[in-house]
Parts: sequence; structure tokens; C-alpha cells
Amino acid sequence: MLILDSSNTSKKMSFVSLSPTISKNYEITGSKESKDVVEFSNIVNNFQNQLDKLKKEFDTKGTTQEAQKKQQELYVQFQKDRNKFVETHMHSLALLTTTSYFNPKTELFWFKKIEEGISQSAPNSKYHQAIKGQISQIENALKPQQQISTDVNVGKQVTELNFKNPEGDVISLASLKGKYVLVDFWASWCKPCRMENPNVVRLYNKYKDAGFTVYSVSLDTDKNRWKSAIKKDNLTWKNHVSDLKGWKTEATKIYQFRGIPYTMLVDKEGKIIATKLRGRQLEEQLKTIFGF
Repeated sequence: MLILDSSNTSKKMSFVSLSPTISKNYEITGSKESKDVVEFSNIVNNFQNQLDKLKKEFDTKGTTQEAQKKQQELYVQFQKDRNKFVETHMHSLALLTTTSYFNPKTELFWFKKIEEGISQSAPNSKYHQAIKGQISQIENALKPQQQISTDVNVGKQVTELNFKNPEGDVISLASLKGKYVLVDFWASWCKPCRMENPNVVRLYNKYKDAGFTVYSVSLDTDKNRWKSAIKKDNLTWKNHVSDLKGWKTEATKIYQFRGIPYTMLVDKEGKIIATKLRGRQLEEQLKTIFGF
């Protein structure tokens, strides 16, 4: 049970999960915030249901560029609905349930917007202190990454990576020289990674014949979950590798990133063009390279 108690309004919201799948099975009683939580859960469920429906179409008709486009459109619409919910519920403690659907590396703005709203509805409450602490942690985590990306990685020759694919064969990053490569550090358990995957798939399908590919390095520890995520997200390129050591992977020792998804775009000669490219930023960079 989760109880949100706004000290200045004496409001309480009791949230009782009836299943591990909280977004689909729950019982909520109490204040207006209770209804707000249900409203946001419906937004999440609608997005997931549409994805599941589209996935069934993939299985029936096969993966097509049109289907990938629809998947990306669903994600963009979810982002719009999510953002609108935050903007229209600025003083609701229910905003705390939305934070796991924002990427802290690229959407810090929304964390601050949520903190702003809660600072007005529940100033100095433990919930306000919690979101402030989360923002502080995000900012501290981003600082060293930004330093590394600017001073160490970008413009430098990429350091070699040699990991095994799910079948046990070693695939080296050097074997992809001559192509533009997106080195994508991700994991099956990483929600922002999985939500970004449709965009990566769409861009891979668009530019693969022009000399673009993806080298996916998983931070999984469970081989079966890793393989299942590859299949479920339609990651059709062959360059999937992992040492199945999670955060203890050699990759983090080499590149010192502290959050995923973390990406590096490498040119044909193996030089790092940019890091932390996602969504529209990745698309614009590839448009610049390939001219379409």
C-alpha cells in the first residue's frame, strides 16, 4: 500500500496494488489525487494496449516500414498525452506516478516542472523533498557524463569492443568499420531504452541500405530476457552483444557512462561523431550524414 499525505491539505490517497502489474490492476480510494492516478494509468494502459495490438499485426503481416512508423507515432502520441497530463495536473501529488515514464537524461525539464507543482501543493512535505532529491541525483549523474562526452569521447577513435552474441559468437565493433554505427548501450529491464527502440528500428530500416547499422550492447544478466526483448522489439540487426555482467560490464569501465540508454554515433573510420543521441536528435544527425 502507498499512502500519499499532503501535510498542508490533510489529503490522503490509499493505493492498493492487487497484482505485480500495478498499471492494470489496482484499487484506489480517497482524494481527487486518486482519480488523477487512475487517469494517468489509463493513458499508460491505452499506449500499451495499442502497442500490443500493433505487435500482433507484426506477427501476422511481418515487420514493415509502415508498421515501424505507426509504432513511432504511438510513442510520440504517448509523450504528448503524458506531457499534457503533467501540465493539467500541476498541483496534484499524482504527478509522482509519472516520473518513471520520463528519461532523466533527456527530460530533466519535466522533473523540474513536477517539482514546481508539488512545491505549491505540498511544500516541504516528504514528497516534495523526495522529488527535489531525485532532481539533485540526476543533475549530479549528468555532470560527469557531459564531461566525458565532451572531453574524452567525441572526436576520438572508438575503443574496441568484443562481446558475444546470443549464440556465443564474438562480434567486434571493428568488424563494422566502413559503416556509420550507432553503438547503443541498453537492457531489457530499462524502460527508457525499450521506449526508444521503435525510433532506432525506424531509423535503421530507413538508412541500413545507405551504410548505417547498430551495434547493441546489452547490460542484461539474464540471457533469456535479453533474447526475448530483441525479438519483442523487432531489433532485426545482427549485432547484438553482451557479457551478461550488468553494470559490471567491461563497457562501463571503458566508456564510464552511468545511465542507459547511452549511445555513440561512430563514422566509417571509427571516430566518434556524437554521444547521447536519441529521438529527433539522432534522426537529424543521420539526415545530415545521408542527405535524406
